[in-house]
Order: sequence, then C-alpha cells, then structure tokens
Amino acid sequence: MTKKNDELRFDFSGTSPQTDTDHNSTLPSTVAHLALALTNTLFWDVPWSDGKMRPVKINVPEGSILNCKYPAACGAGPRIGNVLVSTVCEAVAKMVYASGRYEDVNASTTGNLEFVGGPGYFYGGHTREGIPVAQGLYDIHGAGMGAAPHRDGVNTGGHMNIPSASITDIERIEMQYPFLYFTRSHNPDGSGFGRYRGGLGSYRIYLIYSSKDCSVDYKPYGGVAQGGFGLCGGYPTGVGATRVMIQAGLEMLDRVRKGEHPTGRAMRAGEWGKSFLPAGVPERVPLPEGSLLVDYVAGGGGFEALLGGEAFAGEAAAARLGGSGDGCAGFGLGAPGEDELLDVLLQRFGFALDVAVFAAAAVGAVAAGGSAGVEGGAAHAAQGGAGEQVPAVP
Repeated sequence: MTKKNDELRFDFSGTSPQTDTDHNSTLPSTVAHLALALTNTLFWDVPWSDGKMRPVKINVPEGSILNCKYPAACGAGPRIGNVLVSTVCEAVAKMVYASGRYEDVNASTTGNLEFVGGPGYFYGGHTREGIPVAQGLYDIHGAGMGAAPHRDGVNTGGHMNIPSASITDIERIEMQYPFLYFTRSHNPDGSGFGRYRGGLGSYRIYLIYSSKDCSVDYKPYGGVAQGGFGLCGGYPTGVGATRVMIQAGLEMLDRVRKGEHPTGRAMRAGEWGKSFLPAGVPERVPLPEGSLLVDYVAGGGGFEALLGGEAFAGEAAAARLGGSGDGCAGFGLGAPGEDELLDVLLQRFGFALDVAVFAAAAVGAVAAGGSAGVEGGAAHAAQGGAGEQVPAVP
C-alpha cells in the first residue's frame, strides 16, 4: 500500500496463485472487500457512492487467489476477502496513526477464515413442527472491535466485513430453530491484550432440541487463522470462531432444572458429557438431539504503546527509539530530530517517508504475502465509542 498526495495505491503483485479448492476470490469480490476495509477506516463519514473509490488505484494479477479466472471455484471467496479486510485495515490504521489522528485509529477484529459470507454456519434438518431448518444464524456478527490509542475496543461492536451487521433475537431463534439457548454473552479474555484491550467477542451455548435430523456444515470448525491484529505492541485476538460439541443428551436438562448451567469451561473439561469430532473433514456433520454446543466469536486486537512521549512498558523507556518489531511502537516523535528519525526509520524498516507529515508503516500482507509501505500523507479512519461489558464466565 502506497499513499502519495491524494492517491492511495494497492499493488498485490506477488499474491499466491489461485488454488484448486473453492478458496479463491474473484476481482469484483476483492475490490468489494477492499472498499469495505476503506469504508471502515477512511470513508466512514462519506456517503455511499462510487466516488469514494476514485482516488484508490488497485493492481491485482489475474490468476491469483485475489483475481481467479475460470474455471476456478470461488465459493469461499468471503474467507479470502475477510483476511484481506484485516490486512488493509492494519496498513491504513498504521498510516493514520502516524499522521497523528489518534481518535480515528482502531486495531482490527476477526479476519478469521470461518467467515464464508452470510451467517457462517449453515444448518439442515427439520424443526419439531417438521419444517425445514432455516439455514444460518447471524450470531457470528457479534465480534469485538479493536482497541484504540486511548480506550478499549467496543464489546460485540460488529463485524468489519459488514458495516451495519446485527444479530437475531434469541426468542425468535428458538421459535424457528431446534435450538434451546442457555446463554449468549460477552466472552471474557477473548480479545487481544495490551494497555487497552480489544473489545470482547461473544459466545453462545445451546442445545439441539426437538429435532431428529439436525446437521451443520463442517467447514467453519477446527483450527482457524486469527486475523484480529494488535497495534503498537498490542496482542492479536484470542479465542474466536471455534466450536466445542458435547454429547450431553436430553438428561442434562434435569441438571438445569436443579439450578446448574453449562459453561464453556465446564464443557471443555468434560463435565457435561463427552466431546466429539468426526473423522476426517466431512462436508456436513449430524447434530443429534441432545448435542450441546458452544461457539465463540472473535474479539478485537489490543493496543499497547502510544507514540509521542509516553513510556512503553517492557521497552527501554529512556531510549528515544526502542524496538517493538511491528514498525509502529517504541519511538517518540518529539525526541529525535527529523533527520535522525528518518535515518533510523530507513535503517530499521527500509522505507522513506515525508517526515513533516510522518505517515509510514510496514504491514505483513496476509493475503498478498509480502510487506507494504505507506509513503507520506495523512488520512481519516474508523472511530467507535465505549462498550458495556456484561459479566459472564463462559
């Protein structure tokens, strides 16, 4: 990513070639996800129109995972796009931070590969009335937002791939799905740590109830890449987008009637039944009646050091330029002279910049497989308010 004057350029040369799976993105999907990332960080106060993308120039090699060509499958394109959104948001956040617009800076959230568009999880089977199960739910949108230089991230603030995301009322869910919810709340310790932590993601615990043939697709499960990066030494997201499936049986309701309630920790410890995983990687898995499940939705990344004179715990506070390794934290803008600062930046990070404006950052481009520099200029980025934490122990 390169900013020069009033133009922002994205060059994805070197991106991995398209795959022989459905994990490919078409060019329209890639441009759409790039527009989402910029809407979150730069254009959040600009009316929706094509005009906001006119200053943005994009180069995406044909035949790459971001611009696949026929006959490549692209059903999981939103997964690729989700990582792209996280990558672009990180690059822009560092650029905006360097320009001094601290109120417009957020670490990222999600970026997890479970997001395949829509609800993420697609159910099947029939309800107790014999009606086909109504596909997916949007609980997956209850993600925590990234931390900012002066505050924690917003708890369950939404999904960076969807600027106006929402989740469904539980009572309506239980009317239309063979699910019995025990909780849906904030996930403590599920976000990135730092001086300011990321916003908490959410979790839900529910029982498969009154259905003999419920099933769900298996793709979103298992080890999921975490893309909710931390800023300036902050940690990336913790638990997110993983599922625990327990063979609890309907007899677990007797314990609930006595006042006991399942928690994620107790489920993982085997206190509510045996956990189960299918052999191999099937397209779908059955969810027998009495199956107890807990899902987690990712939190936001944390924020650690603040440039401009504040000490960075764990680094040499007396040093005018302490190392943080992410190209952002650990140096104070007011301490060295401009020439000295430029020399150090060139030596450490290998890029030049306009020191008067000081907009520079290096970002590991997950989707592009390389690094990107930001050259000169200032920008405008996403904002968010404080979130309210709901006490819960999943």
